[in-house]
Amino acid sequence: MSLTPADIDAIAARVVELLEERAPRFPRQGLVDVDAVAALLGVSHTWVYAHQAELGAVRLGGGPRPILRFDAAVVRDYVEGRRVAPAREQPTSRAGPRRGSCSVELLPVPEWASA
Repeated sequence: MSLTPADIDAIAARVVELLEERAPRFPRQGLVDVDAVAALLGVSHTWVYAHQAELGAVRLGGGPRPILRFDAAVVRDYVEGRRVAPAREQPTSRAGPRRGSCSVELLPVPEWASA
């Protein structure tokens, strides 16, 4: 059995459709809850609560535990700003640890210990 380029394109298009169906939906704008932010970032709810200020949390209600909602655009900006740059090529040879370059003053060795 051999596949034509049209067959391969059709298979690829279907795979994309299936992946998009399973991907969590995150809106472009509006307010989203902690669950949506955690799913988008792949982190726990605890992490989202700990970083609520960075993620632009909006507190709904008063009291010690108000409901949190997040501006979807701010969360997307956070994600885009945190993207890791591609790793730079590492040098092929690694230098070993430097000897004698310690800037810490060492304790003197007592005479009885050097015998």
